[in-house]
Amino acid sequence: MSGSYKGDINFESVLEYEKSGTFEPATKEHAQRNTPKPKKPSTMNEKSAKGLRDSIAYAVAAVEYAINTGDYSLIQQSNMDKVEQNYYLDPETKEKLEKVRNGKRWVDNAKFTYTLDTEVPDSEGEYYSWDRTFSVDYGAFEVNDGNAEELVPGGAKVTKKFTGRLLAEYKHGVWEVLGVVTQIKEEGEESTSSPSASSKV
Repeated sequence: MSGSYKGDINFESVLEYEKSGTFEPATKEHAQRNTPKPKKPSTMNEKSAKGLRDSIAYAVAAVEYAINTGDYSLIQQSNMDKVEQNYYLDPETKEKLEKVRNGKRWVDNAKFTYTLDTEVPDSEGEYYSWDRTFSVDYGAFEVNDGNAEELVPGGAKVTKKFTGRLLAEYKHGVWEVLGVVTQIKEEGEESTSSPSASSKV
């Protein structure tokens, strides 16, 4: 694969967003309002490094959108592997996201920063792997049923960083990607961690 895609993904440049009204960040009084909704890029199924990068960008943006709005439908529309999708659609996480959608809980403007660590992915036949590093800024508070709680004493922001690699396969004209925002367990590792709808999960 050709091209150079090493570095931070600029979501606003790579993706188009559907906007309705003026965006209002979350506060302790209300959840985000008029959150821009990422659109599926027409290039996300191209068999190229760009196509894979765009597929990754949409999946990450879909997760960020779900955490902030509770709408997980974009995750289901992404090229994220079903195993990884199910992490966000298991009963416990789905219940939390539904509470977000219903205005019963929200986080302090969750934000992803995502970096591809090499120019292009490594490949072997139709299988690909791409080293990546990403962090999730959960903000400083979480609101549940009208009660705002600091994530840590003192009200400091909570950021979690994840380093590893994602795996991708190109089949039937579509990318299928695993490890976009979950950690693939490497041989010899005892545990794995991933971002979720709550910084406390």
